[in-house]
Amino acid sequence: MKSIFAFFVFYCSFMFSGHAQNLKQLYTESMEAYKNDDYKKFRSLNLQALKAHPSQPTFLYNLSAAYALNDQNNEAIHTLGLLLSWNTKLEYKEDPDFKNLLKKIEYKEILEQKIQEYEVTKTSSEVYLTLPKNHHIEDLIKIGHIIYMTDIHSGKVIAYDSQKKQSKIITTFSASTMAIEKGHKEKSIWVTTAMVPQFSDNNTSSRVNKAAIYEIDITKGTILSKIRLADNATVGSIARGKNEYLYATNSTTPELYIIDTKKKHIINTIALDEAFNIQGITIDHKNNLAYIADYIKGIVRINLLNPSERKWFTSEKYLLKGIDGISFVNEHTLLAIQNNSSPKKVIKINHHNGTVDTIDLLDNNLDISGEPTNGKFYPDFGFIYVSNSQWPFYDKKGDAIKKLWKPQTMRILHIK
Repeated sequence: MKSIFAFFVFYCSFMFSGHAQNLKQLYTESMEAYKNDDYKKFRSLNLQALKAHPSQPTFLYNLSAAYALNDQNNEAIHTLGLLLSWNTKLEYKEDPDFKNLLKKIEYKEILEQKIQEYEVTKTSSEVYLTLPKNHHIEDLIKIGHIIYMTDIHSGKVIAYDSQKKQSKIITTFSASTMAIEKGHKEKSIWVTTAMVPQFSDNNTSSRVNKAAIYEIDITKGTILSKIRLADNATVGSIARGKNEYLYATNSTTPELYIIDTKKKHIINTIALDEAFNIQGITIDHKNNLAYIADYIKGIVRINLLNPSERKWFTSEKYLLKGIDGISFVNEHTLLAIQNNSSPKKVIKINHHNGTVDTIDLLDNNLDISGEPTNGKFYPDFGFIYVSNSQWPFYDKKGDAIKKLWKPQTMRILHIK
């Protein structure tokens, strides 16, 4: 079998999770069964692993091979199609395990159609604003005609006036600025900070105690309040709910912070033990439900009135993996930025109670360097998002490769 993911990559994706040991053992046992030509056991072990982690691509790929080796061609095609929805560069054609399957023209054509469907270039957006290439924008919000943005590399908070077509720096931190949200009566903003390798100051001595959430006066650029977070926290997304609460996702340790901005402290920390690497968060209009994107696993809906009540999204045809930013449109519609995929895309997720009905490609396979990250949806304005952050253009140490940086563009989608 030609594995599409080295086990090192597979294992590292779980190294911060309690799931790792069991999945590692299942992987080892499944590969032993494969080497012994025990394809039924090989299939069974991969199915067992996928019960714990339905979206893990190594197990999905190996299950596809197991189906093919057990002459379950329809099942093999279905599972390969699911993987192709996430990665159209899947190298299944060179894998001898699929040799007999691909001899059948109808199966070969089905997979080719899947690749064409998900590789299509589709542009539904247009450029809304452009900043110089010395920025690395991560997140944004809109207040009136001003777009406020965070900069991972420089720690700046930037304001862009859409009427004057001008931008200015309103404040600068000694750490990366990441997530951003509106404050009280839209007279302030909340910004999270963290010390990540891509921050411009790589001085080790300064890389401590930088994780916090700040309230900033948007007129003066002054800090109004600060809420400390765990030193290793990386809060990449925040959403505002009722009672002036903020909901923040910590990707370092899968947990959700509930923050009372009136009292200026965290009032509850909700562990998401079944999650792996949580990213974007969005709240429904009634402020009862939170939708959180797990970069590895998919999307989970949490009842904020009873956080133990959770529903992971399911889809028969589409792999909800690698989603960063996520935005609520209505009770049956979410917008998501899927950047850990090939190609990268912005999608509309149409669902009922967490069961995905259809996926619409809005922006897909655009000829843009960089990586889309986060965005916000406004019913009377549209969906504005960061289309080309500089994440791919750092070396292994986190130093910026500035010659590859491009001007930062924010694009807007008008959602019907």
